[in-house]
Amino acid sequence: MQFIIFRKALFLFSILSFFLLGSSCDFLSKKKDANVIDTNEPVTSTTDEESITSVTEEYPTDFPEQGNKMEDFVPKHWSAIMKVDGDLNKDNLTDIAFIVEQENPENIIVTEYNDTLNTNPRALLVLFKQENGTYKLVAKNDKGFIEPPRTEEDPSLLDPLGEGDINIKNNTLRLKFQYFYSAGSWSITNVEYVFRYQNSHFELIGVETNSFHRATGEETIVSFNLSTNKLEITTGGNVFGENEDNPKKITKTFMYNPKPILDNMEANAYLKILYDKNE
Repeated sequence: MQFIIFRKALFLFSILSFFLLGSSCDFLSKKKDANVIDTNEPVTSTTDEESITSVTEEYPTDFPEQGNKMEDFVPKHWSAIMKVDGDLNKDNLTDIAFIVEQENPENIIVTEYNDTLNTNPRALLVLFKQENGTYKLVAKNDKGFIEPPRTEEDPSLLDPLGEGDINIKNNTLRLKFQYFYSAGSWSITNVEYVFRYQNSHFELIGVETNSFHRATGEETIVSFNLSTNKLEITTGGNVFGENEDNPKKITKTFMYNPKPILDNMEANAYLKILYDKNE
């Protein structure tokens, strides 16, 4: 009898040991697997960093400080799209101001309406000619002040930059933009910025907007001279006919300091300059 009980106990002990051993092996196996990296899984952080580095190297955004000619300041896969010559610092040497645009095919986007948008960034560079014939980069704006031809955020806005919209007059740099929407707005707004080289950089000394309604012809002109602190607002004008053209002008005086600097200007800067200060 005792022998039978002993055999049953031994049998139960064997079964229990089997399950305990199996569970331990399974636990150890899982623990081991947890410490093993699956080489088939992508390491996203490294891949993303390599991708960013690759794009930066292929489409550099650094502009040299010195060069023998304008082309020396144009990075790889960028192109100069607009240029103007003239004396900007009153040294009787011919300086250069020009706009460059990136040529990245990934920035050419086709919308759901089959509209092709060139969203490549642009930059404005100003070069002072040196007495030895070389050029020095004295101003650069790559902060979106010169807007791309089109944007995903506002696809109905056509390219604000047109031929002849950058020029040099009376030792000042002048930039013009036109905001024309193919849909969603009846207004056309023309903006001109005037910069003068003073205090070792290009300061904004004037900005003017001319807006009119395409259907009614109603016109509003806002002009701000930052050198004299005079703001003029003209309303009641009409671009379609003299009978409806009854302009009324008011003049205000206020200080705007410090003056905006070309290097720090952003897209639609005129809105903040003219209206945030005038509310």
